[in-house]
Amino acid sequence: ALFRPQGYSAPLRVTVVGARGLRRVDWLPGRSSDPYCVCTVVGQPASRCATEALRCTTQPMWNFHGSLEGYEFGCALLFEVFDRHTLRADELLGRLTLTPDMFGGGGFDGQLPLEDAGKNAKAFLRLRVEAPVAASRGDVLEVVTRRTKHCCSFLFC
Repeated sequence: ALFRPQGYSAPLRVTVVGARGLRRVDWLPGRSSDPYCVCTVVGQPASRCATEALRCTTQPMWNFHGSLEGYEFGCALLFEVFDRHTLRADELLGRLTLTPDMFGGGGFDGQLPLEDAGKNAKAFLRLRVEAPVAASRGDVLEVVTRRTKHCCSFLFC
């Protein structure tokens, strides 16, 4: 039997397809936003991936495929879209949190509204997240045994 225990980690594949309805941040004539998206595992800031910034668009199509190494089952994913700036800090264009119940069973493929997208903005992010790889009981037993041996040897040194 396969199961996904809390605390077991494995790579998680994420595709950031694109966004629509992003607000225009750069007000110079002929300019628009230069958006990029960052995906982070909530509680694991080192486990992240990011698209490249696309120039002058409020409807970016990244088709970015990334892998979040060491993803722990039961953790949520945070997606944040920013506008890239050169002379000042990058500006948030919106964010969303994908909870484990939204992708843990069979993955996720769809679009969701972005929060904090700006006043009267209706922005959306299109994503695909593959279901986390299931672990066999033997794999988990091996991990637990290794962690227990390490913890025990540490405690009794």
